[in-house]
Amino acid sequence: MNLDLTPSGSMNRPANLTRESGVSRWLTGLVFIAAISWLLYIPDPRSVAFTDLKAGDIAPSDIVIRRNLTLVDPDATRVSREIAEKAVPPVYEFDTQAMTGNGAVFTRFLERTSEWRRGGATPAEATAGFQREFGVRFPEEAVRRLLRSEAVRRIDWTRVASVIEERSRSGLFPPRSELRVGSEGTLRALGQNGRGTPMQKGGAYDPSDLKNELHGAFIGFHLPPVEAEMLAQLVGSLVAPTMVYSPLRTREDVDRVLATLSPVTLNFKQGKVLLRRGDEAQPDLIRTLRLIHAEEGQQRDRPFDITLILTVLGLIFVFLWKFYAGSPFPGPDREKAILVIGSTLLVSVAIYRLCALLFPVILGNLVPTYEWNPQTIPFAIPYATGALVIAFLFNLQHAVIFAILNALVGGIAAGWSIKVSLLVFLGNAAAALGLEHYQRMKRSSMLKAGFFWLLPVQLLIVLSVLLSEGIPGWNTLLATVSLALLAAVFSVLLANFLIPLWEYLFKLITDLKLVEITNLNLPVFREMLEKAPGTYHHSQMVAALAEAAAQELGLSSSMLRAMALYHDIGKVQSPNFFTENHSVYENPHPTLSPRESTKAIIGHISAGLEMAEQLKLPQRIRDAIVQHHGTKRVTYFLEKARDQASGTGETIDETVFRYPGVRPREIEEAIIMLADQVEAASKSLTAPGDEEIRNVVDRIIAANVADHQFDECKNLTFRSLNLIAGSFYEKLTSIYHQRVSYPGFDFSATRKI
Repeated sequence: MNLDLTPSGSMNRPANLTRESGVSRWLTGLVFIAAISWLLYIPDPRSVAFTDLKAGDIAPSDIVIRRNLTLVDPDATRVSREIAEKAVPPVYEFDTQAMTGNGAVFTRFLERTSEWRRGGATPAEATAGFQREFGVRFPEEAVRRLLRSEAVRRIDWTRVASVIEERSRSGLFPPRSELRVGSEGTLRALGQNGRGTPMQKGGAYDPSDLKNELHGAFIGFHLPPVEAEMLAQLVGSLVAPTMVYSPLRTREDVDRVLATLSPVTLNFKQGKVLLRRGDEAQPDLIRTLRLIHAEEGQQRDRPFDITLILTVLGLIFVFLWKFYAGSPFPGPDREKAILVIGSTLLVSVAIYRLCALLFPVILGNLVPTYEWNPQTIPFAIPYATGALVIAFLFNLQHAVIFAILNALVGGIAAGWSIKVSLLVFLGNAAAALGLEHYQRMKRSSMLKAGFFWLLPVQLLIVLSVLLSEGIPGWNTLLATVSLALLAAVFSVLLANFLIPLWEYLFKLITDLKLVEITNLNLPVFREMLEKAPGTYHHSQMVAALAEAAAQELGLSSSMLRAMALYHDIGKVQSPNFFTENHSVYENPHPTLSPRESTKAIIGHISAGLEMAEQLKLPQRIRDAIVQHHGTKRVTYFLEKARDQASGTGETIDETVFRYPGVRPREIEEAIIMLADQVEAASKSLTAPGDEEIRNVVDRIIAANVADHQFDECKNLTFRSLNLIAGSFYEKLTSIYHQRVSYPGFDFSATRKI
């Protein structure tokens, strides 16, 4: 629907209203940036006073730990890792090729032996042939007995081959003198099935065990002991080990063990005296002091940190300000939203710093037997507090902007940690989405968002962070998950504390507040229904029109509904003066002069404002009461006065017949003004059809534009007016649509008694 509007005046606001105080906004932004940067930069106090003591010096004063401190001891950590690495059993794994090769070598050995026996080779020739064929030089005497001894013919070489095959398959280790073992004298054997079996060095089956077993087998063939010994040594030297040392597998085991090791830390309680005045400084103490100063030097000796923080926050502020100023977020509370976001961010950073200082002390006292890792402390900080506050007070878009800023400052506060930034952003986004899902109509929505959205996402991120750094121990895992759970709980509790405070300080109106004040069971609405039923129904209709327009323009339907329900609340004081209530009351205007009638009509504005103050209604609702008639004329009584004065020559002062209110300043008040007039005018139609309704809407909007009622209204454009007109038209046609005749009844016929 397009309006053909040709107003005689401009809808632009006066110059003094269009010029916004940019300087004050930029100064406010700089104050927030400076305050937040200062909170982020504040270094922790030094744990000990600086001292240049050397070993053997006498302490001039007590050296005391000023705060709880946990630091890594690199030397002790290195020694711990070396000990753990040496304790890892070396890994020997099965070599299938060696087992296959042993069978082939033994077969060739039998073939060559048979060949040389048949050919009558000399022992020297056979010895040289064995060395050439197998790379092993056998004793010539053993070769001679192998070739010439008749006892050798009694050997069942198939049985000997089965012994070699069985021992090769079960695992033949290198000689024990060459075995690698861990510091505890153990090794780990990986069999053909890939399973590792730990064993002592003495339990490894090596070539000496094989030769002893072969010696026993040869004795069983009734060979002389000397020949049996020689043949056992000869055959046993042909068999290669099938269990070989694996540097790769061993390194994997070592890395796996080292990954589970935590750095060796030194823990100092606040108030601990490291050295008394007058005592001699020992080398160990000097080393400890150097560790403390080195650790704190990395945290403090960064003079450009404050510059970097200011630069980053300043650029982010400029980018977001430009993005926000272009505005996907219309409404009169936009500037207030910026102030609230900045204040919430400032308070959030203060909470983070306070938690970082207090949590180590609190946790150390609660569980004194557990050594808390300082890197897990950020998981206990309630980063989602601000996001819950912003999402509850405003909407998802504002909460996302806050989440971006909060992730940035949270990561800086945690030592420029990208992991903490991800934790903060995703947790904030989850909390905001949860509130959007459950809506902001009840306080319980925040609890649900915290437990069913924030908590699962936070636990998932924490587990991902822990696993990305290596598989943690159960104690570390349980402690970190517990801290993440506490952070989610604290976020909800702190948000519930801050929201009422922010509502009071910044005069904010939440959806929950709007739901509470638009409850039709409230006494004020019951009184309206009883005393002014026509006004009650009129307000309901205006609310329906205003909500339809709000949906078209992306405004708060709850806010428009509240404005509409209360805009005529002043009529309850004198309901008989208003046309919509004349079905209940007698019309008093015929007995009154036009001026008196006008005064009575206009009086419902001041009466409504007085009632709004008694009910402690939000300022936006009061603005709707004051502005919904603007400075319009009470046309009916103005014309009546002119008719009465036409024959007397009396001059009628038109200002007496105008509302002394304020013209609409915001688009919401303009919608209430138009909905109020359109609803009243639609009641004057005897048989409202589509064309009649369209004419009513278009003419009323055009009349208000021509009367300059919207000249001071921000964010109201002709496109907005077209959308408003279209929403009014659709809503009214749906209300006044004509039904088909009800079958079986003739409601126009006269009833016969």
